Amino acid sequence: MKKVLFLLMFPVLCFGQDELDSIAMTNRIDSIWQIARQQLEYMSSGNAKHDNKDFYGAISDYTKAIELYPDSKGNSGLFYFRGFSKFALGDKNGAISDYDKAIELKPDSDEFYFKRAVAKGGSEDHLGAILDATKAIELNPENAIAYKIRGLSMASLKYEADALKCSDYKKCCDLGDEKCCELYEEFCP
Repeated sequence: MKKVLFLLMFPVLCFGQDELDSIAMTNRIDSIWQIARQQLEYMSSGNAKHDNKDFYGAISDYTKAIELYPDSKGNSGLFYFRGFSKFALGDKNGAISDYDKAIELKPDSDEFYFKRAVAKGGSEDHLGAILDATKAIELNPENAIAYKIRGLSMASLKYEADALKCSDYKKCCDLGDEKCCELYEEFCP
């Protein structure tokens, strides 16, 4: 029994508790860095697959990266990219779900709201698209495409506030979007 107790206490006797705590902290930091490297590898691989239009492969890699550290606020970009790949496959509801999670983790990103607005518009939730585009505009008044999405969603609803729709097309045009200039010319007096 004394031998077992000695063996259990040997590390503390040789190193001291502070040194053991330091070793444990170093091991934890190494583990965190290893996870971060793996996440980065999966994300990079997912981005390459997305760029090559291998959307299923991209979704798989983004999912693996998320699963490595599921509760991290840093995963907002991974949910965003995975949603983007799902949208490219026509899975608008899956994309919206991933954009929801990205927004939950990083609610100050106009890009996340804008992409969710696009997905909602594509799934015929034009009111939801208007609300998300409006939030994107609040976060970044220079987001030309958010104005276009809001204007197109209003037009899809046959929204009575033509002045607001035209105002969005005009603002989008002023920010340099030629398609918005065409929409403004065609639909606004």
